[in-house]
Amino acid sequence: MKRGCTQCGDCLDVCPIFALYRREEYSPKGKRLLMEPLDGWGAGETPLPWKTIRRLSRLCAGCGRCARRCARKLSTSELLADLRSQHPHWTQFVWDIWIRRVGPLWPLAGRIASLPFLPGCSSLETARALLPQETAAPWGRIKPAVQVGVGTPVAVFAGCTARNARPGWIARAKTLLRRWGYVVLDGGGFTCCGGTLHHAGLFAAQAEVRRRNIERWRDMGRPV
Repeated sequence: MKRGCTQCGDCLDVCPIFALYRREEYSPKGKRLLMEPLDGWGAGETPLPWKTIRRLSRLCAGCGRCARRCARKLSTSELLADLRSQHPHWTQFVWDIWIRRVGPLWPLAGRIASLPFLPGCSSLETARALLPQETAAPWGRIKPAVQVGVGTPVAVFAGCTARNARPGWIARAKTLLRRWGYVVLDGGGFTCCGGTLHHAGLFAAQAEVRRRNIERWRDMGRPV
């Protein structure tokens, strides 16, 4: 990983967290200013204690836009993942359980979080977003003019959100693929992609789910 943020501010134009809060300490360059000394990358002591920095580090979408915009290709989400890995916290254990073990219970958590007497904190808002959403009825249907994938086996890698909270996404994707002529295989053995585990600094858990997904894909005959 390249070191040394120049604080040029190009990342401010693409960071969704900065666009939402308009606070510089929540921006990628602000986080790097606070956290690079913590990891021994800068001179002197970090301006804030790790407990405070950890709260700031939660405000990152992990989208990678900052790295794509940065002239030095610095990834703040990678920096955050490395620091979380170096500074374990009990919330990481809870997150691992939430992602890998209790996915089918996400809608139930959403219903509990929607009880009227509960406050409006960010964690509860996240849980509420897991409830099924109303979708607009299609105003028209288009049949593909050409079946581009006749007989080609494919598998839909759904991911945690689609599988546990938005199964309609999977059904629609399979419908489209079949209409294009593909043979849709059962991808039920896939698990989390590992992206959110990496963002949490849970590198061993990320490696495990990646291994399982690759094994499942090979067992299926390595489809598209």
